[in-house]
Amino acid sequence: MIWNRSTTPRSGSFAVLRTTALLLLSPIVPLLAQQTNAERILSGRDTPSHDYDLIHQRIEVGNFDWGKTAFDGKVAITVVSLRPRLDSVVLDMGRQLVVRRVTMGCQQQGRRCMPIRPSARPPALRYRRPGDTLVVRLPRMAAFRDTIRFTVEYHGKITHGRGLYFFKAEPGRAHRPQQIYSGGGTDGNPRWIPTYAAPHDKTTWEMIATVPAGYTVVSNGRLVRDLARGRTRTAHWRQERPASTYLISLVIAPLVKITDRWRDIPLAYYVYQEDAPLARRLFGITPDLMETYTRLTGVKYPWPQYSQTTVADHFGGMENVGATTLVDWLPDARAYQDRPWYSQSLIPHELAHQWFGNLVTTQNWVNYWLNEGMAEFMAGQYWASKLGRHAEDDYYLDEYHAFLSLDARRRVPLASYSSNNVYSKGALVLQMLKKQLGAEPFWAAI
Repeated sequence: MIWNRSTTPRSGSFAVLRTTALLLLSPIVPLLAQQTNAERILSGRDTPSHDYDLIHQRIEVGNFDWGKTAFDGKVAITVVSLRPRLDSVVLDMGRQLVVRRVTMGCQQQGRRCMPIRPSARPPALRYRRPGDTLVVRLPRMAAFRDTIRFTVEYHGKITHGRGLYFFKAEPGRAHRPQQIYSGGGTDGNPRWIPTYAAPHDKTTWEMIATVPAGYTVVSNGRLVRDLARGRTRTAHWRQERPASTYLISLVIAPLVKITDRWRDIPLAYYVYQEDAPLARRLFGITPDLMETYTRLTGVKYPWPQYSQTTVADHFGGMENVGATTLVDWLPDARAYQDRPWYSQSLIPHELAHQWFGNLVTTQNWVNYWLNEGMAEFMAGQYWASKLGRHAEDDYYLDEYHAFLSLDARRRVPLASYSSNNVYSKGALVLQMLKKQLGAEPFWAAI
């Protein structure tokens, strides 16, 4: 019930409202109390609904200012209406991003969206900015299945680590070149680009970044163009197969590229110049991992290329589609006397996400364990295939000890938004399922 604040109900009205609310809720409250976590998960309430399908985003970014942690952005967005009489499009967009203008990107002719003549000025659209959203008002209501295209121009003033990471070079500090990189995850990308953030709507996109000369730009998909022009260079990447927007990635840093190949898939390892001698030994495991995962799953690596890029102060790794970002702690020769975490866990885990998380994606963040549990599980399966049963048992015993430690500190259901055990318990549940079913039925199901 909604009432106008200027006409506050009398105290008697509040009593009626309280009584009515209690009567309405009384049969519901016991049901909610009795509902198990599994029932809540299966209810579908954690998957947000929206009334359009995000089709494509053309993202242009430039004028990066390391001192002010700021940049300028322009995103052309194409959506398709999923209901009749759609009058506005609601996007996720962090409140620190300042919208300069929103303009129509096409002329509506029936369900088709026809390009506006280059000589014509695109009409401005009205918009609102409630909280961390952008509500774009359409010039006329869209019908079911109409295509809609508009462009958002904005200025971003970023808090370091919230969407984008800005690192300035520090005099006298080695191994820390100036750089910028994105941090997607569950909520990072809307803090620097307007988009639809939930994982269940997949889209294609382009990333066009203009940066100072001498920097390399790494993003998702295929590098279409990399053009140097005076004191700047512009790189144009295109993600042509739909994926969730939390996987949109951008890295800007002075990097060298080391190339490799698995079958017909080009591989690239981007590292700082001083790390180049360490890179091939470390990342050289990648082709064999891809071969093993392809054999186990029965699905060939699903993206046109795969890059792995190292950056400063990263929390570990982020499985951006076709373009994983990793911490810059490359192990030296001495580390290989043991089992370096980087090659034992990090590289196998992040690569497994290209199948589980990127190709097949959880519908909502409450079920995030399906992404992380599968990736953690697959790393153990790789070492089992290479080193045998004892290596497999050792791997999952480590996961068990990690789970017990986490569970002792805070017990949380595996399938929940704030679960602390999506890696270890997720992997253990899948290993248990494989043991119960047997390897052949399990992999057939996968």
